[in-house]
Amino acid sequence: MLVDASNSVRDRFKFEQESAIEFLNQTIRPRYDKAFVVGFDVTPEVTQDFTDNTEHLSRGVRALRPVAARPCSTRFISPAATSC
Repeated sequence: MLVDASNSVRDRFKFEQESAIEFLNQTIRPRYDKAFVVGFDVTPEVTQDFTDNTEHLSRGVRALRPVAARPCSTRFISPAATSC
């Protein structure tokens, strides 16, 4: 499960987490399916490795936090970007 943890989703991050957990609970079948949880902003962060345990996956989703905005000097700026 790839979860956007960037500052751009801060206002709706709780909804994103709840939706991800609901999806995992409805989709993962113990002993048949496995998933892992990765949050991303500038870099990825694995908060739960592969498992079929939906409670562990839910904890991985809940462990994610939106990252506060970084100053321009610490973000990757595309050559096509016109402003920061």
